[in-house]
Amino acid sequence: MAGWPARRGGAAALLVAGLLAGGCRRSPPTRVESIRVAESSLAAAAETGVDTAAIEEAARGALAQAGFAVGAGDGPAFRARVEIGALRVGPVPGGAGMQADVGLELQLTPVKGEEPERREQGQGTAPIGGAGPAPAVRGAIAAALGEAARGLRIALSADAKPVKALVADLDAADARVREHAAEVLGERRDPSAVPALVRRLQDQEPQVVHRAIGALSQIRDPRAVPALIDLSRGGDPVITIRLVHVVADIGGEDAHGWLLTLEQAHPDPRVRAAATEALRELARPQAVAGAAPRK
Repeated sequence: MAGWPARRGGAAALLVAGLLAGGCRRSPPTRVESIRVAESSLAAAAETGVDTAAIEEAARGALAQAGFAVGAGDGPAFRARVEIGALRVGPVPGGAGMQADVGLELQLTPVKGEEPERREQGQGTAPIGGAGPAPAVRGAIAAALGEAARGLRIALSADAKPVKALVADLDAADARVREHAAEVLGERRDPSAVPALVRRLQDQEPQVVHRAIGALSQIRDPRAVPALIDLSRGGDPVITIRLVHVVADIGGEDAHGWLLTLEQAHPDPRVRAAATEALRELARPQAVAGAAPRK
């Protein structure tokens, strides 16, 4: 999944303000003013008998099901864009029959204001029956759009939550809730979230682990360093190199000692080189303070 821009606010801030000012009144749903299908998506879909109108209809249904208001209206709004990145019609892997597989991205761009663009990916599969591939492709697209739209709703909801609620969300059964909670906690840079984020380094979903690492790198609390070092013991040099940079950014005695060990003894030359560069960075005085966290 693509990373979110660090700056958020806008609609989320309005949502919080509305809840505080109106007691138990609900804020109106986030509105999607228009839906567009990327040109790159049209050819592959058309070959299976699915046209632009069918994709737009599926997007409207998915967004409405996720809690968005779709259509013209007052107040802040987004434009939606659907891009199908993968569309496959073929045999069921390891079994009998045929199926349609779709991977796509659903993007929301603000019509006005400073609200950031948001993107979520979705995957969908549907069996192909006697009516041919078109119904199956439409079903797979609808499923993928439903997943992406739900992810966008979770992301917007996370933006509006206080730190305490986000920390609780790190234990949610839904991996997307955990993922977006970790992302927003990183943006908030609240040290109170560090213990919960450290626990998520052991999450079964790689994307949640990825977000937890990113959040800890933004908060830069030395308490996270031992757990990040432990995570590197899996043996994957690519992961270790990423953790080298994260640990170096946090700094401290534990970080320095670990980087020295890697520089001198790690079997992979790429890791040794990364550790050497990280140690150089640690040795340089911090001329510019990091950006202040958003509240």
